[in-house]
Amino acid sequence: MWISHDLTIRMPKIATTTVRKSLAWERNQSLQKEKQIEIPHGLVLVRAVAPISLRKAVYSCALFFRRELCYDFVQYDVNEEDLRSCAFLWVSEPDVTEKHNVLGAYCFRWREYKDADPLWSMQWAWLHPYARDHGLMTKAWPYFLARFGWFDVEPPYSQTMRYVLRKVGWLRPFVWGESHQPTRQNLP
Repeated sequence: MWISHDLTIRMPKIATTTVRKSLAWERNQSLQKEKQIEIPHGLVLVRAVAPISLRKAVYSCALFFRRELCYDFVQYDVNEEDLRSCAFLWVSEPDVTEKHNVLGAYCFRWREYKDADPLWSMQWAWLHPYARDHGLMTKAWPYFLARFGWFDVEPPYSQTMRYVLRKVGWLRPFVWGESHQPTRQNLP
């Protein structure tokens, strides 16, 4: 018996006004003024207090991440309570309806450890398969380093993520159970 599966990934769309408001807020923050870092074009910051449409778009990407990597649970919630965590959406240029297609999302969380210094960590990253291999992560990497300093990237790593980490010359902030000084680590 032949079963047809719908393989289309239906990505959310975000109104241009919502994207503009979020970008204006981010550009006016003191961090941006102090460090003179410019957020890459197409990258939108999403905090726990962001408009619900942005948080739902991040949640959709987290669902796709869970399904693709066979996780047990979704690693982002629309009603996120951690005010320090922040996610980023990649959006396309607006279409004729003045809406941006969501291309993917990244989520950063503040981690505090008993045996190491606290630091930011990229908990997960997911891009639509058609948006991969276009340098989006590489383009955003300098911004993430400027914003968060040296951050950890939580495993496990997909094959594509391993490639990106090698390409950007990622130095893992610490190796579990060893020195907490930055060291180069061979990725699995």
